[in-house]
Amino acid sequence: MALKFQKIIMKNGNKIKLPKLNVAEFGFCKDTDEIFIGSINNNIEIAKKSHVDEVEKTLIDKINKLPKVPRIVNNLTTGGEDSALSAEQGKVLNSQLTEIANDFDEAVANVTNGNENATNSEIVQARGGKVNLNKRLDDFDSQLSDIETKKANLDTVFTMANMGQDIKESMTGGSVAVVGIDSVLTENIVDKQVTAEKTNFINVTKSINVFNQEEAVLGKYQQNATQVIVNNERYMVAIYVKEGDVIRATYNSTLADNPCQIFDKDGNRVGYKNTLEDYTVVSNSNWQKSYWQATMPSGSYKIIINGKISQMPYNMVTINNNFPGEYIEYFKKLGLDEDIEINAIKPLKEDLISMKENIFNIEDRLSEKQQLPMIEIDNSYMSILDMLSDVKIQNGEEITITIPPRDEVLKNATIRLGLHKSELVNNNDWNEIYSDAFDKNFNGIRFFDGEEELEYNILSYGNYDFIKEYNFFTQSRAGIKCFSDNSLVINRGTSGICKSNDNGASWIPLCGGISGAGRLLIFIDSKDNMYVMDTNDFKVYRYSPDDNHTNGIVCLDLSEKKQVCGDIQEAPNGYLFFGTYQDAYGLGGTVYRSINNGLTFQKVFHNAEVQHVHNISINKYTNPVEIFVGFDHQDVRGARCFVSKDLGETWTDVDIPYRNRDYAFDYCEENLYLGCGEANILGGVTIYKTTDYNDKRLYKTVANNKQGMRTIINIGDGRLLAGGCSGGTNQIPQLYLSQDKGDTWKTIWCEDLQSSGSAGNYVRFFTPHIVPKGADKKQILISGFGQPYTLRCFFGEDNYYAIAYVNVGDIPTSGKTIKLKTGYVINKDCSKDMKVEPEGLAFNVKFDKPNSLQDSVSGKEVFVENALIDSADLFEDNFLPRKIYQNKVLCLKNNSINLGKFKNLSFNKGFTFSFWMKAKEYADMREDNTRHPIIRFGNFKIVIKSNKLVIYNNNNLLASVDLYIASLCSEGYNLYTFTISNDDLPVISHRSFDKLITSTVTSSNWINFNLSDYDCVFGNNDPTFYSDMYNIADFKIYNKVLTDSEIMAIFHKRNYI
Repeated sequence: MALKFQKIIMKNGNKIKLPKLNVAEFGFCKDTDEIFIGSINNNIEIAKKSHVDEVEKTLIDKINKLPKVPRIVNNLTTGGEDSALSAEQGKVLNSQLTEIANDFDEAVANVTNGNENATNSEIVQARGGKVNLNKRLDDFDSQLSDIETKKANLDTVFTMANMGQDIKESMTGGSVAVVGIDSVLTENIVDKQVTAEKTNFINVTKSINVFNQEEAVLGKYQQNATQVIVNNERYMVAIYVKEGDVIRATYNSTLADNPCQIFDKDGNRVGYKNTLEDYTVVSNSNWQKSYWQATMPSGSYKIIINGKISQMPYNMVTINNNFPGEYIEYFKKLGLDEDIEINAIKPLKEDLISMKENIFNIEDRLSEKQQLPMIEIDNSYMSILDMLSDVKIQNGEEITITIPPRDEVLKNATIRLGLHKSELVNNNDWNEIYSDAFDKNFNGIRFFDGEEELEYNILSYGNYDFIKEYNFFTQSRAGIKCFSDNSLVINRGTSGICKSNDNGASWIPLCGGISGAGRLLIFIDSKDNMYVMDTNDFKVYRYSPDDNHTNGIVCLDLSEKKQVCGDIQEAPNGYLFFGTYQDAYGLGGTVYRSINNGLTFQKVFHNAEVQHVHNISINKYTNPVEIFVGFDHQDVRGARCFVSKDLGETWTDVDIPYRNRDYAFDYCEENLYLGCGEANILGGVTIYKTTDYNDKRLYKTVANNKQGMRTIINIGDGRLLAGGCSGGTNQIPQLYLSQDKGDTWKTIWCEDLQSSGSAGNYVRFFTPHIVPKGADKKQILISGFGQPYTLRCFFGEDNYYAIAYVNVGDIPTSGKTIKLKTGYVINKDCSKDMKVEPEGLAFNVKFDKPNSLQDSVSGKEVFVENALIDSADLFEDNFLPRKIYQNKVLCLKNNSINLGKFKNLSFNKGFTFSFWMKAKEYADMREDNTRHPIIRFGNFKIVIKSNKLVIYNNNNLLASVDLYIASLCSEGYNLYTFTISNDDLPVISHRSFDKLITSTVTSSNWINFNLSDYDCVFGNNDPTFYSDMYNIADFKIYNKVLTDSEIMAIFHKRNYI
């Protein structure tokens, strides 16, 4: 650090000529080498020049000994560690030492030498209040000694403990940074400044809803910048924000003028509703889904949100996230980073690993001792009758079930029953049984035909209930709607479109009492405007609540092409999107948009290559909003889906890898898209799921059924409900429930009889999950074209429902009466529930784990020898794992999988094996040169040749089955079975939708041999061949011959006909 001098001009001369100096002026006497300073009364001697020179030299030496700032910063360490102070901290030290240096400069400047060239003694003002220079030098010496004692040399280590709190806070912005030992002291950390979010070793998981009800202040609300008002009906909560954050909070009309107050760090108000330029309210008929939103202004640090205590359990607040469609609880979870291991847990983990290995060794030894041949293992599913005690604890209640007369005798019949533990009763349905004697699990019931006990199976039960109600006019192609007050609105035929304020007990005519013939109630928007499609004149009429929906105005005229409504939906900003529908080909599909609350519509998209619009689906949980449109096509492979992310200005093709893309995504939310379809020929047997519709690899099949599916809605608590319409012949309308975001589905209700209606029939139109006006329970009302009743669905409460299948034997033409008895107890081990697979499952290839094959019963490899599967080949390079029926699926590419030998399976013993397969398009998979087998045991091979399933032995044709063309090109999976029936010739069957095609091998080419002599190879044997056209799943071998009924049960994934 160089010392800088300021030259001071002084009055020079001999002492005898020294004049009276002004106060604080210097004078130098050249003849005596003395320095004087002027005071009020006289001149005062301070020092000789020689003393000044000595002081100057001393100061320069001492200052030059101080370490330079760069060296202090570069060499400072903390307690011998290697971590250095940050650059920001170095800047602070540099600033502090620079100030010290300036102080020294000023001190030395006070005693600098004068101007030798001045002819007159010019004295400059002196500083300091000491009588003479010696006193000042004594003070300097003392100060320098103290500085030298406290200064840092090259080996000095600075820690936070050596610094003042003001320096720490200025360096770290309020909390002390962690840089080493002694750097953070608990007494030096500003309260609440070190948080989990500011660390890199604690993972913080938060819900989208940031409203923590426990932090709310009850009985008060923030009225303005300074006043907090006491009010027992309100609460207020503070949430920390920053400038630019977008806040969305549950809207409450009683707090519309005072929803929030916004403050900066110093507690000054920087905003409130009237100053927030983009403050808007997004309304919904359900107040829980209404919210206000606004962007936080400059300086924002904390927002205080006011609310009503009565609504607090349902209120939500989000920051920079879309407002959820259903209530999401607040949560915040903390966890250590995976890379950080706690030493105390390491030995525990090692002990657990060792314990598991010991358990596996014990299980292996037990398995070796058993050594049971597979054919002798009884893998039949447990009948619930086997788990019931023969001893009654009481005389059970008896319920008589009357089976109506028939035109002809029905052999070995199975009836389907709905069992209710409910207060609700519907006497119009003979297949519904109500009893308080049922428990919630429907245990302890038995069925009798006279004294003979009947076998039965309960496939599904749960905390829900379903009631049919016949006093609605429900055969509408548009279903039941509701206004924002939850009053119901339907088309009652000649009575016209009506509404009910008492849950359907009575009806009030709307639309001026016009007959409902040919008029479809297609939509009610968020402002309660009602839209009616008149198929008589092909015009859409808008009815406003302003005149109680009496007079309609034409808002869209489709009479030119005689089109009607395919679908209509509303975006969050109020825009309406309308899709056209007509039976004729050649007109294409058109999307219209209204930006003025439905008063008028304008064309925004037209596709001339398609037939019409099947559905419009709007994802309100993304930003920007996604609007999907599904187009039907006369060719089942020509269906299309398009998406718009700018509210209809532009449209992009979405390449969904499923046939039923014509229904776009029937259900959307953030990172979740579910698609389905109503007709089998359009892939309606499938529900597919993806988290990213642009990535084909993420699509997977989550449900595959003969029944078409049309509607999916969210009923809260993470549950999704789907409805199945008929869409073909001999199908059963059903409701399906998923409790895991659509990954798995189960039937929870089904119609009594099979249906053979058109694609849109039965359980198709769903109301929201609401409490209808005049009702006292939350419910969903479902209707459908061709369905003569309304199905009321209740979830929760104390109601329970089960689907039971009872084998009642032969039913004569006169009908039959059976008894249901309750009051039986279970006193055996019930841990083994009934299996839905047919009896005799010997082996089930489930590709659930990379390196193991498991049978469905024991979970061990007890039925397989030499199962050679490499996980890298299986799941990474050669196969694409996808999901169907909760099992993995193989996409056939190059190479094959050796499943090993199946013990004791022989062609001279009865057995059946089955597998599921789908194909994207026609292709050959032949063996010699061009043939590539799907499954082979030695020379026995099953291959696909064009549109045939072909069986060879030693290249001799055994059998050939034509594949159903519609199934081969469908994205849905289809069932293939092969049966050996003792001495009979093998039978090959292929089931697709409603078709069962079978073929029997020719005797001249048939030969018996043991399957156990050969490994079962799954896939093709030519590494040069590559095909991803065929996917195979669920390869199963049964140690018995399956009946047609059991094969149908496999196909439907249910154990009933």
